[in-house]
Amino acid sequence: MRKLLIISLALLLLGPLSAVFADTEIYTNAEIVKRRKLIQKVGYQILNANRIEERMNFEYAHQRKEINAYSKGSDRTIVVTKGMMNTVDSEDELAAVLGHEISHSIDSYRGIFKGYFSNFVWLPTARRNETRADLRSIDFMVNAGYNPVAALIVYNKILSQPRYEWYSSHPVGSKRMAKMYERIFQKYPYFLVNNEYIKNPIYQNFLLNSKKNRLEFKEALEEAKNTNKKFKQPSYN
Repeated sequence: MRKLLIISLALLLLGPLSAVFADTEIYTNAEIVKRRKLIQKVGYQILNANRIEERMNFEYAHQRKEINAYSKGSDRTIVVTKGMMNTVDSEDELAAVLGHEISHSIDSYRGIFKGYFSNFVWLPTARRNETRADLRSIDFMVNAGYNPVAALIVYNKILSQPRYEWYSSHPVGSKRMAKMYERIFQKYPYFLVNNEYIKNPIYQNFLLNSKKNRLEFKEALEEAKNTNKKFKQPSYN
């Protein structure tokens, strides 16, 4: 009986451990360092090319599997997880992610007490902040020599599409991508005319799922040109 209890206890302990090891990808220390250096390379390239004077640094969280990147308002460290690094497929895509978080770090310097309360915002303000970070990221990418179309690709991979956004701190993914496409179309059309990503299946999927939003944008733009009125951004879906 005692032997049976020991075996049962061993199985209980080893079961979860074996599951963890089975689900663990093997990375050498050199590969982890390579990822950290890539994040720093792209991040500092964006900071320097855009003459961003606010100090911030970059951290690779290899132990975290979720697809995420965020700016810690407490110390302006931009963290990129292992899950995110497993998702991005180019420096251009990584630049889109880092540009967005750099915008949040810039905002964390604003306000009273050195921006201490910058993260304490109501939901409508939070969504505006996310949109500002998306659009700033497009500008940051171009200034740093990256292709902004890659932002549409990486966001199409990582953004969710909830039914409603009123309860969320982020706009729905389709609206965010529509506004990024709008920024590229209006300010950097070269990248759409000479689109090196045109055959990328994820970009092709973006063209498919954004057809209605892109049509609304182009109709609004045409109306503004014909009536000499200020362009009014569509609401998008």
